[in-house]
Amino acid sequence: VMDYCYVALDFEEELERIENLDGPLHVVTMENGTVLELGKECIIAPEVLFNPGLVGMDKGSIMSLFQKYNFTDQSVFPTLILSGGNALGLTGLGERIQREIMNSTNTDLQLNIIRSKVEEDALRFFEWQTNSCY
Repeated sequence: VMDYCYVALDFEEELERIENLDGPLHVVTMENGTVLELGKECIIAPEVLFNPGLVGMDKGSIMSLFQKYNFTDQSVFPTLILSGGNALGLTGLGERIQREIMNSTNTDLQLNIIRSKVEEDALRFFEWQTNSCY
């Protein structure tokens, strides 16, 4: 199901768009024949990274990691490297982080946000290795 999730640049706007669709965003048939219709779940799951209150948590948003630093100074964070499972698997994560930082600092600071190429290659190999077992 992770292949269908993505980070919405504007969560409320995207949620409204999905809720106004005539049908689901995706229909997935599992190996056992179960059919899943995916809609707003595709954006709610990743939104928990930015808004943990969606699952009843009051701390731990991805942006809380950045609140300690001065993002108005380009020399502090000129480059942000995304690595790990969510960073590599969620489309739109880098763009949303950029937008959240710009909104919270009221600046047009442009970070160089890149994905870890080493981990991306390792993830591709892991998927191939895991699928080869079936």
